[in-house]
Amino acid sequence: MNPIYRFILTTDNDAQVAFPIYKDDLSLDYALEQGEQFYRGKLSGQLTFIADDYSFIVGKPFDTRFRIEVQISYSNGDSWASYWKGKFWKTDCTFDADAKSVVVTPSLSDRYDKVLEGMDKEFDLIPLAPALASIKFDKRPMIQVYVAGASTIGCFLSGMWWEQECEAESTHNTLVNTYHFARNVIQNLVEVSGDTQPKLPAYFTGEGSNGAEWEYTSGGYTVRFFFNASTQVSYWYIYEEGGETNLWAGQQGGLPTAPYTVELQPVSAGVLGTVTLTVRSISVYARYITDVETAGTYEIPSNDIVPDNRNYSRVTPYNAPNNIYLSDRKTETPTQWGLYQPGIYYAYPAAPSLGIPDAFPVSRDTWGVLSVWFSRPSSDYLAEVQWRKESTLKNTFPLWSVISVLLGQIDPEVTHAESTLYSQFLYGALDPVLGGTGHRLYIVPKSNVINSSFDQPAQKAPITLRQVLDMLRDCYRVFWFIDDDGRFCLEHISWFMRGGSYSDSPEVGIDLTSQKVTRNGKSWDFGRNQYSFEKPDMPARYQFGWMDSVTKLFKGFPIDILSEYVQAENIEDISVNSFTSDIDYIVLNPSEISSDGFALLSVDAGADKLPYVQYTVDGIDYELQNGKASFNYLQQYYLYDLPAPRYSINGVQGGAYGTKKLKTQTLNFPVLTDPNFRKLVKTNLGRGIIEKMVITLLSRNANTTLHYDTE
Repeated sequence: MNPIYRFILTTDNDAQVAFPIYKDDLSLDYALEQGEQFYRGKLSGQLTFIADDYSFIVGKPFDTRFRIEVQISYSNGDSWASYWKGKFWKTDCTFDADAKSVVVTPSLSDRYDKVLEGMDKEFDLIPLAPALASIKFDKRPMIQVYVAGASTIGCFLSGMWWEQECEAESTHNTLVNTYHFARNVIQNLVEVSGDTQPKLPAYFTGEGSNGAEWEYTSGGYTVRFFFNASTQVSYWYIYEEGGETNLWAGQQGGLPTAPYTVELQPVSAGVLGTVTLTVRSISVYARYITDVETAGTYEIPSNDIVPDNRNYSRVTPYNAPNNIYLSDRKTETPTQWGLYQPGIYYAYPAAPSLGIPDAFPVSRDTWGVLSVWFSRPSSDYLAEVQWRKESTLKNTFPLWSVISVLLGQIDPEVTHAESTLYSQFLYGALDPVLGGTGHRLYIVPKSNVINSSFDQPAQKAPITLRQVLDMLRDCYRVFWFIDDDGRFCLEHISWFMRGGSYSDSPEVGIDLTSQKVTRNGKSWDFGRNQYSFEKPDMPARYQFGWMDSVTKLFKGFPIDILSEYVQAENIEDISVNSFTSDIDYIVLNPSEISSDGFALLSVDAGADKLPYVQYTVDGIDYELQNGKASFNYLQQYYLYDLPAPRYSINGVQGGAYGTKKLKTQTLNFPVLTDPNFRKLVKTNLGRGIIEKMVITLLSRNANTTLHYDTE
């Protein structure tokens, strides 16, 4: 039986059945909310109130909010059910005092109203008292490598690298006895300048110190220095490699200390020009920072060379001289390592074939002719584990509880709990998208991590619901909706693309291939296979970032879309502005981290400690603590909703598991009852997602726009 409708007009104080006049095309226009995965139905068409309804509206105070409920009956009025709710104010109406009529198109009033209105309201989590959890993590040790006299120090942890500002110090005894470094390398650099004949190499270099004698060979020539202790005179000579005849010579009284400059004059026939030698000594030191107290470790001095080591208490010298490289390699091709001279850039210290797969720069502010690099010893994988110290973040908030208490402030009628009724993706025992163990998300004020050595929990934790939901969307491609029971639900984009299911068999709500037109017996999609393609602004690249600086894999590599039909100039920056997840970097480099915002933690279901994730990228082995909250891991969730089927990440190409649905079809068919909009519609073109459906109330005709897989 075709339904009939009635209208209930209410205010805060009274109500009455209304009898508005409307045209046959009065409809409900359902569409996906912009940028979301839920539907809202807006009334299209005008309602005209006359007689008693006009008097009811006119007689109310000016600021009255009017509510209107459309009820539906499939039993010719024996029973009624709520169908649509709206609202309006007098300022939305057109009044005709002569005809005594009021014309208005009410705006939608549904279960999403309060949540959307409260999205950007900021609340302090502390007084809201969400559930608390204790999450364990490791304070991992860090290798620090330093070039004497530099104002930056290289920091190294499990394939991760960054530079940190420090106090410049060049005195050997201070570096060794106060800061507990071990000197790993000492090398002299002799730079050559002057217009000479024959032309000499630009520099000589070799192992040494400010000792009494050394000689270095380069480009067919040898430079030699020695100090005569009896006469207290220093001598410098340059001669051809393997030869005995000095070409240039110089001397001065006393034993010089690098850095210094000395001039050499030609002393052989046919040799022209004065040579200026600038002699520098490059000393490279290393140490281990840890929180484990054991024999051979020292207390970190209160006035340490690195100003902020608040989360660590011990230091020990570190020896790995065979893993420190001084390199003269340069290139005219721009590199990430910086500029040597105009048009000349520093290059990696050796070709990969020469066996240096994971070298990282050290103290770049000291680089000149030579650059300094460190490659972690292979044995460090074993040593690093022994120097870890387990610690606990006591005041962390389970994300489900954060959402629950925020909803309690915004709309108590909408609920959220740690149950698969609310999210299979977040609360299932298994990850329904990637497989394997499910994950539980926690957030903690970053100040608690920055000061993890102290029992000083944050006194304030301001946050908005939108910040939480934006993080879930940008990190996990998770979208929210409110179901018919008032549950605030969260699922991955692939769940929506499959009609509300993670199974391999998508959920179909309407099958137009089996529904027949009564007058001709053909299916409702017969002869309606016309379609076109939408071409929205589709990004050619996704690139990622967090609120603070993080190490390389936590930032992840950009996803480049390999297609001719995306917009090459369209770059989408995914920035998780209120969260950071690189726990090791926060603990090891707290001075570079803002105390505002939250740390995001991803823990395996049933566990209470941050897991490690292993990667090998560009020949370098990484072990990431909290690695399931790194973009190198999270980018996998993007592969179900890319603009095109092919992509490249860090030069590695792959195929997407799902693409945005751009094939578009519009067709009409009858719907006696409103469908489940999340389920798919099956036609001869495939299984389509409902983008928009306009249901005319009287005819129950549905003018529907469907989106299908592009290819």
